[in-house]
Amino acid sequence: MRVRDVSSFRPALPDKYDATLRNGSDSFFGLPEWFDLVARFGSDHSRQIGFALDQDAQLALPLFRSLSNGTLSSCTNLYTCEYDVLGNHPEEREAIRALGKQITSNLRPPYIRLEGLDPAATSFSALCSGFRDGGYLVKPYFAWGNWYDRTHADGFESYLQRRPSILKNTWRRKLALLQNSKLSVVQILSPAEDVAPYVTAYQAVQKASWKSAEPYPDFIPNLIRLAAQKDALRMGILSVCGMPAAAQFWIVWNMKAIIFKLVHAKQFEKFSPGTLLTMHMAQHILETDRPEEIDFGRGDDAYKRLWAASRRERWGIEAASLRTPRGLAYAARLIAGRGRSVLKQGRSTEALQVRSTGSESRPRLAISSKSFN
Repeated sequence: MRVRDVSSFRPALPDKYDATLRNGSDSFFGLPEWFDLVARFGSDHSRQIGFALDQDAQLALPLFRSLSNGTLSSCTNLYTCEYDVLGNHPEEREAIRALGKQITSNLRPPYIRLEGLDPAATSFSALCSGFRDGGYLVKPYFAWGNWYDRTHADGFESYLQRRPSILKNTWRRKLALLQNSKLSVVQILSPAEDVAPYVTAYQAVQKASWKSAEPYPDFIPNLIRLAAQKDALRMGILSVCGMPAAAQFWIVWNMKAIIFKLVHAKQFEKFSPGTLLTMHMAQHILETDRPEEIDFGRGDDAYKRLWAASRRERWGIEAASLRTPRGLAYAARLIAGRGRSVLKQGRSTEALQVRSTGSESRPRLAISSKSFN
């Protein structure tokens, strides 16, 4: 196994390594350019970016390594929607398990933290097993929820019919209000246009919104440019009275449309500009790109239930070495964390049981847990 610390994945890699990483391109978040973007514009500089390769260069795991204590973490940040092992055979359990063990044996980090993994994927349990094989205490954990809707390339009308009445009524009412004002316009970026004016408009809306400033201010502008270069960018601006009122951009890749960022200015809230622009963008993308799925990114924000019918989870893996003093310190924290989780779950279960036994007519609540081996 090899680990290379590089400032940029693609230019620094021999062809065979680049080809390995390219096999992750079924996801936009598996592209070499994505990891390069995260490292350069979406993280602090106390870590080195690199990737773990198996001996045949068939599998790769993009990683950050801390310069201060040698811990390893996934090459992800708060903008990452999903993360996984990349390579020619991503579903070969034993190969991935061996990669996990090699990471622990060759690099010997005191602590490993990966996030954004699919808990149902072969790679998830295989990495857990590989880290355990290397003598590490392993703790899977919930990372974030992800709401999505299977569109099956049916188009906008089919998608709209499946939406709750409250969303459709709000959209029609606010659309009529805005149309009567005759002061609004929606601009959707075309492939031949320069992205610069759209980036400027997006940043203006961001500043006028209720959202806090981006922790990495250069990340979003560079992501917009990268997505445009990849022909994956779908961006829209809703203006009212000549001022940008709402802005958002989607990433369309491999038949999946991801609503990546959406902001609206507080002064135009009476028009629900975010709802109007989202519906406009959904219509444009569903009729033009015909994706099989709309993905609302990371997080369980309440509004997403109106726009999407299904939910899945992304999980993470924590692993601590049991063979070094520093690793044992991390392991103690993981064990203590498990104890707090069990205690909290026990109290929650007891409270639920008390509430559920107040009347025989009320259904009893069943609590289940899933164990990863």
